[in-house]
Amino acid sequence: MLINLPLIDNYIRIIQELARSGRNKYYLYFINPLSKWSEDIPDEDLEDIMNRLEKGPLTDPGEISYLYKRAIIKSVAPEQFDLSVPGNISIKFLKMMKKNETVAQCEESSQFVSILNEPFRKYFKEVYKIINERFQNEINSADTTEVEEYVKAAKKPETFQEILQKQSKLKVNEIKNKLTELSSLEMKKIFIDYLLKFSTPSIPDLHKGIFSLIKDMEIIKPGLTKEIMDTTAVIIYHEIVKAVRARNVKKAVLFISKYTVLFRGNPDTPNYHEVDSFERMFFDMLERRKMWDII
Repeated sequence: MLINLPLIDNYIRIIQELARSGRNKYYLYFINPLSKWSEDIPDEDLEDIMNRLEKGPLTDPGEISYLYKRAIIKSVAPEQFDLSVPGNISIKFLKMMKKNETVAQCEESSQFVSILNEPFRKYFKEVYKIINERFQNEINSADTTEVEEYVKAAKKPETFQEILQKQSKLKVNEIKNKLTELSSLEMKKIFIDYLLKFSTPSIPDLHKGIFSLIKDMEIIKPGLTKEIMDTTAVIIYHEIVKAVRARNVKKAVLFISKYTVLFRGNPDTPNYHEVDSFERMFFDMLERRKMWDII
């Protein structure tokens, strides 16, 4: 399985969601699968393994990934009681894969990702069903004033659009001037942050100002555009889920609109069909209420 930035960000966010979802789901979709990784539980104390990882300096990717495997196996052993530890170590492992691409290519990294692939897929389906129903209930029970507020969250007034256009141009120039100083991970982050901020249905093409810089960097790193766009899609989807969980429909609609601006007509994008169903649900509600004129 290819371990890239979109997958890593998705896994980190799923682990964080599971940690907030309660003991049963955390065990079912995360602890139990990891406990089957290996029957060979290290005799070494978990603290000693983590000290070797964190105090380093370790330069061998194989050694780093091997120690993370041992730490995770130890953290889910029966004698361990702190449930936050496996999640924290796993997130550190994923962040190390993000920071050091050679670590992501190691056998232990591939094993870790593969072990969690099926349980995370099942959890993803379960969450989508719950969130889908909640979003539908929330928008159908909203009064007219609330619906108008949802739309305003995504539709910016002209004065704000002018400010946003100026900010966008300044940001593109700022990024252009510092690109050569950035690491690969810093570069990806700054591009993704730009897309998240400057994607708006009020100015649908605004975010495209950054694409020429991304294309220039793709000469050095092939596949960069897809990696950045897919990661942005993953982040937006998790923000939608988080907002709907909190019953913050206004924020959910804002992120749905961002996703639509960036990925409309591209069904191969991560979570495309899920976000598309939210958008259609919202537009169906507007049509039933004859409120199209507020868009």
